[in-house]
Formats: sequence, C-alpha cells, structure tokens
Amino acid sequence: MRQGQQGIEKETACGRKAQALHQALAPFWQDLAVQVYDTVSSTNDLAKAAARQGRSVLIASCQQTAGRGRRGRSFFSPAGSGLYFSLAFPWEREESPVLLTTMAAVASAQALEELLDLEIGIKWVNDLYYLKKKVAGILTEAVSRGKASYMVLGIGINLTPPPQGFPPDIAPRAGYLVHQARELDKGELICRISN
Repeated sequence: MRQGQQGIEKETACGRKAQALHQALAPFWQDLAVQVYDTVSSTNDLAKAAARQGRSVLIASCQQTAGRGRRGRSFFSPAGSGLYFSLAFPWEREESPVLLTTMAAVASAQALEELLDLEIGIKWVNDLYYLKKKVAGILTEAVSRGKASYMVLGIGINLTPPPQGFPPDIAPRAGYLVHQARELDKGELICRISN
C-alpha cells in the first residue's frame, strides 16, 4: 500500500481513484481520510481501528477476506464482484444508531435506483434486495474513545455475479445488480451513499 498526501491511498487495481473520491467527499466530510485497497480482512475492522485513534476515515476495498454482517455472520465478499466500504466518524447525536442504519439503507437504495434504474427493496433494517435476492448488507458498530463516540458504518454491495458463483449455503437468496461492473461508477456510488 502506498500512502499519498493527507492519508489518501493511491489508485489500486480495483480502479478507484482515491484522490478524486476524497475531493468529492470533502465538502460533506471534513478531515476524512480516504483509503482504497484491493483486499482487506474487513473494512469495518480497519475503520474501527482508525476510530479508536480518533480519526475519521473511509475504507474501501474490492475484496474482504473476513467480511461480516450482523450477529457475527460472515459476509461473502469475493474479489471482482462487489464494493465494500466503511465510514468511521464522530457520533454526537442523541438519536439511536439504528436511525443511522435506516438512513444508510435508504441512501443506498436511492443511489442504486438512480444510477442503475433498478427497483431496490429494503428488508428492515439493514438488507437491500433486488429481484427478491439480497444484494447488499449494512453493518453499524459503535466505538468509544474516552468521552467521544464514533460510529462505523459498513456497506457491502454485490454488484456483479461472483467469478466462482455464490457458496451453496447462500446461493438461493444471494443476488447481484448488473452483469458487468463497467455499467456502474463505484466512486460515484460511494459518494451518493456517503453524502
């Protein structure tokens, strides 16, 4: 991994330009570091580590080797078919963090509908569906740092069919959005959801 200015990760093989992503997010997210990887264990784990240090960060990856969902379930995150990202930021609101998950689900569904002209459904409170199959999951976690609280919001989206297919245990209920990734600008998708 090569770090650029302001903690911005250089362009990776997954095609995201972190500098452009950082610039697009800057008006809405002050002091947000942007890091883009080809493979990570878990974007939420990296974002939580940054939050423990008092840093706001967006971590994006093309693959997670240990992605997870609610209740510790694994989240299938293979290379070449998805977009996985997490935001860590200070949380100073009195509302329940469940509201954040709901807001992220609505923002994700709206962004996908606008960019792809698809009808996306939300299964309360953290899953997105297309053609009756799960295409995205949202995981929200809290991190305490002294008196400050941070939220880590992770979103995993199945954009295209996995190269090796879905594992048999999730194949009946897992889906994807498009047949080819070139139909979607991943950076724009991150920006629309995050802003």
